[in-house]
Amino acid sequence: MITHKVIIIMSTYNGERFIKQQLESLLNQTYPSDIIIRDDGSNDNTVSILHDYASRHSCIHLYKDKREHKGVRESYFILLKEAMHYSPEFICYADQDDIWFHDKTEKLLHKLLITETKLPALVFSDVEVVDETLTLIHPSFSELQQLDNFAEITLKKLLFYCPALGCTMMLNKPLFKLIDSMPDYGKSLNHDKWALILASITGKIVYLPEPTVKYRQHPANTIGALLGIKRKIWTFKNVKFLKMRYQAALHQAQDMSKIPFLSAEEKRLLAQFTKLFTGKYFYRFNYYLNFISTPPNWKRKCGLALSLFFSFSIQE
Repeated sequence: MITHKVIIIMSTYNGERFIKQQLESLLNQTYPSDIIIRDDGSNDNTVSILHDYASRHSCIHLYKDKREHKGVRESYFILLKEAMHYSPEFICYADQDDIWFHDKTEKLLHKLLITETKLPALVFSDVEVVDETLTLIHPSFSELQQLDNFAEITLKKLLFYCPALGCTMMLNKPLFKLIDSMPDYGKSLNHDKWALILASITGKIVYLPEPTVKYRQHPANTIGALLGIKRKIWTFKNVKFLKMRYQAALHQAQDMSKIPFLSAEEKRLLAQFTKLFTGKYFYRFNYYLNFISTPPNWKRKCGLALSLFFSFSIQE
């Protein structure tokens, strides 16, 4: 019996290879949901596939616009705003190339319902990492990335890494309404990281320690899941990547500092994080000592130490 309205939102882009399998997995959930899809300017057969499915399944709704390529972040923010017209209680993000376990929605919903739902909150789960043929690569993304998701997910941790994949998240109404009310903040953060940031500041983040998604790795997205933990931090290419990652994190922290309801402690934390990358060396080292225990594994800790030798720029 459906007692809580759940909306799944998905942005697509040139996803013809895997989109049918993903749509079937969404349609076969034990807890039915409406599915809102926006195509982000595909030039393959993705749109034709979407129209075919929408013509046969009334729960699939295609968002109609000029289909301009706006990028992942902007496309999901458009979808979230569109989903609000359906009066959902909960919203899930979905990627176009994964496969959901048949009871994913039901399990996430149950986990979130037993959590404090009057505050902004989200739940996320682990995933199985698979290749493009669905052959298992690793049974746990969390273990592969050496993340401690059982510990509290704090703003301090989120400054350094993102413990959750957007495709595993379910947001409650207070959280997605808060996101919708803040269109001018967090512009350097993707939709999923922004949801985590706001939940960590204003409410609660809950972890479901079991996989609910087959997280497919293929040439378009392999770097994120597989190479991150295997990356040799001392090669020139990867030192360059490390500097780029911390430069992005610095800009994100600057965006976060504009959030109007930050506590004094959170403002101080963001100021210290900024000074970690922009102050004089002696002062940067002092801030480094405050943050060194935050990255979740030794490679990330080494990367933070190396960042002391880089120079970074501040956003205007």
